[in-house]
Amino acid sequence: MDQFEDVLNCNVQEILDAFINDLVAIQTGSIIPNLKVLISFREDAQVKLNSRILKKITGSAQQFPSVELERLTKEGAKAALLSGFGNASIGLDTRIEEGQKQLIEIILDDIQKADDRLYPPYVQMVAETLCKKTDPNNPIITKDMYLDQLKGADDIIARYLIERTNEFGPQKTNAEKILIFLTSSAGKKAQKSLIELSHETDIKIDELKEILKKLIDLRMARAIGDEKFEIIHDYLGKVVDEELVKDEDRTIKLLNEQLNSFFQSYKVHRTPIMSFVFLANLYENRKKIKINEEKYPLILCSCLNKEISLGWYWLKDVDRGKMFEMIKDHLLHEMEDISNKACDIFIKLVKPEDRGKINELLKSEIKVYRKAAIRALGNILNPDDKDKMIEMLNDKDIEIRLVAIETFVKFVNSEDRNRINEMLDDENNVVRRIAAIKALGKIIKPDDRDKIIKMLSDENRNVRENALEVFVNITKPDDRNMILKILRDEYEDNHIRVDAVDAFRKIAKREDRDVILSILQDEEDFIAKATTRIFADIVKDEDKAVILDMLNSVNKYVRIAAIRALRKIAKAEDIKTVKILVYDKDESIKQSAIYAYTDVTKRLLGINGIINLLYDTDSDIQEYASEILPTIAKPEDKDKIINMLSDRKNHCAREAAVMALGNIAKHEDMDTIRSILSSDESMAVRQAAVTTLEKIAKLEDSEFLLDYLAKEAQGWGEKQKSCFSALSLLDKKFYCPY
Repeated sequence: MDQFEDVLNCNVQEILDAFINDLVAIQTGSIIPNLKVLISFREDAQVKLNSRILKKITGSAQQFPSVELERLTKEGAKAALLSGFGNASIGLDTRIEEGQKQLIEIILDDIQKADDRLYPPYVQMVAETLCKKTDPNNPIITKDMYLDQLKGADDIIARYLIERTNEFGPQKTNAEKILIFLTSSAGKKAQKSLIELSHETDIKIDELKEILKKLIDLRMARAIGDEKFEIIHDYLGKVVDEELVKDEDRTIKLLNEQLNSFFQSYKVHRTPIMSFVFLANLYENRKKIKINEEKYPLILCSCLNKEISLGWYWLKDVDRGKMFEMIKDHLLHEMEDISNKACDIFIKLVKPEDRGKINELLKSEIKVYRKAAIRALGNILNPDDKDKMIEMLNDKDIEIRLVAIETFVKFVNSEDRNRINEMLDDENNVVRRIAAIKALGKIIKPDDRDKIIKMLSDENRNVRENALEVFVNITKPDDRNMILKILRDEYEDNHIRVDAVDAFRKIAKREDRDVILSILQDEEDFIAKATTRIFADIVKDEDKAVILDMLNSVNKYVRIAAIRALRKIAKAEDIKTVKILVYDKDESIKQSAIYAYTDVTKRLLGINGIINLLYDTDSDIQEYASEILPTIAKPEDKDKIINMLSDRKNHCAREAAVMALGNIAKHEDMDTIRSILSSDESMAVRQAAVTTLEKIAKLEDSEFLLDYLAKEAQGWGEKQKSCFSALSLLDKKFYCPY
């Protein structure tokens, strides 16, 4: 009766149809002649019985005699048990301890505890097991036997059921697999769909349905809504967990359950809330974790999130069409870093054959779609899309117009000169004029100078600024007076005046020293600061006395210009002079002096001088020296750099050494870097190790290295975070194709 009810409630059409076909075969006598059918049912099942089964059978229910049953009551179950024990000549211990129930009451309570109803099969299973376990010489069922040896009704029923897997013959292993995956990591029942079970067990759908049908027949599993299944009860899950599940499988089940939980949250909130500790554990077991297509968007979202950036391993074989749609969807993500990263990948992902899809996105009302489409077309560079870029210069959104300008310039070639000239003359459209100026800068010829010079007088500040940026690259000595006029125009925009400084820098000569000194007195810091670079360009060794005198100026930009000049011409005897300036009260002078002091040391004393600066008492000098060391280290310096790693007191020296190794190290040094990553106390040193490890690691190292990092990253400490950072970088390096 209970098995029949499971079929009645089943939402898997194949199982329901098979049952109806069997019922019809019995009705027509095609299986066993003269076999009669009696349908027994509870009152609450009549409506479902009629709608799901009987109305589909020719002749309706009138040809089937039926009887309405009452539920099995506790009194009925008690009578059945006592009658059965009596017929088997087995006694039941009737002793009652004070305050305790009779054994028969304890047994019935246990059976009913397993389910709200007293299922007759459960009563039968318990009774049959108790009878088998009694001593033939003393056939008495005692409380010790029931509770201590057999562990109560829950355990009896579960073990009775699990032993029936022997009836599956060659399918026993797969039946056990299904039971394992229908059990949670906590030993409770878990609900799974056919697709999920097939994916997790590697059993094909047809065989899966066949085994599930038999599991249902044997009261080991049942079908529930939406083509999902579960084991019959938690008591079976407990025994499955104890008898069939290995410790490593339990870990995988727990990870899958947590992943499912994260996925359900992702579907609602669209946020990759997976912690890096969970992801590290998941990654360590990546070969055993099978992530189906449904969860790919969650994994992709984690890859795009700058706080996580892990999971490309599971996406490495995803079809490009599927990836295109997922990336397109994440362009709309509310988290800006995810949307921006999706846009970057979208641009690399598109191919010429995607132009149709891209052009549709250009027409979208959604800004981020238009922006991504423009940038993508700029990557494909089909000449037929050039006009579309010009159209997008008129977009209603300023950000889109700016992106369109950058992309339009990519399309431009010398054949577009006439069109560019027309755009330059469009007095009503600032964006078109700016695009034309930038485009002209790409294909500029000597004959175009006058056009750019004309645009320097445009009424729009942005047009003038862009024109001057182009003009800087074509400046001639004859332009000196015009440039100085712009530079000295206190009413002009400061950004334009700074560009004028850059233009003047290209043509300035030593005899312009007085002009430069006067500009250094400009009231606008922007202008004076930019001019300090020019002075250093024009000075020579014979100007040293003037430079030293400038160091005493009350104007800080004059002093900065002098420091920059010393950076260029200083000799060994000038090092102390520069070092004194490092302690100036003015922060900008101090920083300029640090750069000068370090650069002069590098120029005169080489790598040994820079290594000495790493031990300077001034932390700013140490920091800048640590930036320089990796740029000048050579393979022959490797031994002295490795020696620096042993200095446990100076993290700045260790950081510089690790970064230097990144430029000169070979694959054989990977273990050294890996050791630093997991053991060094300094966050900066560990981060340097992360960067270096990414440089020298090869695909052949991936399995060992990723396993190591995933294991080391499982914790909440700073060292674990460093290992996770390395893990995410290498995951992307090895498996991300974009």
